[in-house]
Amino acid sequence: MLCDEKKAQERPQPIRPKSIRLQPIRPIYKPCPSTTATTPLDLEIVQIVIQQDSEGKEIVLWEDIVDAFRDAVNVRHGTMILPFLKDKDLKRLHPPRIAAMPNTVLDVLIDTPTSLPVVQSTVRQSTTQSPPKPAPSPYSRTQSQQRQQRPRKNLSIAIVTEEFGKTALMARRGDAKSQTDLAKAFHRGSDGLLKNYELALKWFLRAAEQEDPIAETNVGFLIMNGQGAPRDTAKATMWYLKAADRGCADGQYRLGELYIRGVHQDYPKAMEWLIKAANQGHAEAQTSVGNFYLRARGVDQDYSKAVKWFIKSAAQGHARGQSLLAILYHQGNGVPQDYSKAAEWLNKAADQGDLPSQNLLGTYYNHGIGVSQDFALAAKWFLEAASQDQTLAQANLGLLYAQGQGVSQDHLKAVELFSKAAHRGHAEAQFNLGVQYEHGLGVSVDYSKAMQWYSKAATQGFSKAQSNIGDLYYRGLGIPQDYTKSAEWFSKAAH
Repeated sequence: MLCDEKKAQERPQPIRPKSIRLQPIRPIYKPCPSTTATTPLDLEIVQIVIQQDSEGKEIVLWEDIVDAFRDAVNVRHGTMILPFLKDKDLKRLHPPRIAAMPNTVLDVLIDTPTSLPVVQSTVRQSTTQSPPKPAPSPYSRTQSQQRQQRPRKNLSIAIVTEEFGKTALMARRGDAKSQTDLAKAFHRGSDGLLKNYELALKWFLRAAEQEDPIAETNVGFLIMNGQGAPRDTAKATMWYLKAADRGCADGQYRLGELYIRGVHQDYPKAMEWLIKAANQGHAEAQTSVGNFYLRARGVDQDYSKAVKWFIKSAAQGHARGQSLLAILYHQGNGVPQDYSKAAEWLNKAADQGDLPSQNLLGTYYNHGIGVSQDFALAAKWFLEAASQDQTLAQANLGLLYAQGQGVSQDHLKAVELFSKAAHRGHAEAQFNLGVQYEHGLGVSVDYSKAMQWYSKAATQGFSKAQSNIGDLYYRGLGIPQDYTKSAEWFSKAAH
């Protein structure tokens, strides 16, 4: 999902707010000896943690500014140099500090461009006709120089932790890991940062330029998904390949997945990269390799090898690997059939939110397969999956509501759930919805709608629906009585 003991003793003990507030500051350069112009540094705004003094006033400590900008001379708001705060006797407070202006971007004048790299930009003449002498720190200069006014950038940082503020600072100083961490925070919208894919891509690119394989992988991921840049499979492949060639397991895995689902599907190449990642312990890659053997993708079907790889990924807590391993225990493919072990792995995967596992585990509790029968637990797991629009779970939960098993009987709720699954083509749900309409359970009796839903299920070969259609023709309910058609439907149901 980075102190000098004497300085630490002198430092005031601030009254920290519940959330860390930040002072946005951007650097500008002092004129070089050969010019009379200040050079703004066109980089992101640096955020300095705001402190509170003993009176509760928000302040920024000068030493924190110097930590961020080693050659800082003074801090300005427009053309005004901000003075250090003084006590009632007009003596400078110690340690030196300025008043915080958290909603305003301040400028810090840099004596020499050693803190951060120089970026070309347009400059304008200063009112000072000769280059000024270096000023001591803390600053004591009162002169101001005119500089080009640039539009204020919208801040993407709100409230962050002090520790993460250090990460952002290290990122700006060129630390690849910190750049990657900052990019991840922008991508997730975490650590007080607003989600911003453009900035995430920018910081990943900075780390990738230093040949950081994790950053290269993430650049590929963002470009592949059109986050921060237009979707471009070729460019994504290039970045994945860079990372994969450096031995990055995640880069190898994503390159393998790209060969499975990409424009040019190539199972042998996919398997080549997935195996490399899997052998490094990459859980998702191990699951994918197991799935290759399970589905016979570019290799001969081999349940034993599938089990081997699923066990590796399942042991690392990979939900999909746990789910597929459970299914093999359920079916007895590659391992002796063992419903208890299947239930064990289903529980692990279901706890992580794996929808198929939640539904199958509900079925286990509903019918007492590998576990003691427990309708309440069946309802719990069906509900978990059904609330995430899992069709099978909706159909199963609807039946529990219709029968009052594990939940209070509620035909209205049953109809609602049957309807959702039925409209998605689930044959049993279509049949059960027909039953509700035929008998007026949770809805008014409507033989035409019952016939409509029975017919949908019957066309999918659902024998109970075929039998009920035969019964409607036999009794002439909602349709003209027709013994011939009735016999035809009963015959279909029987076969």
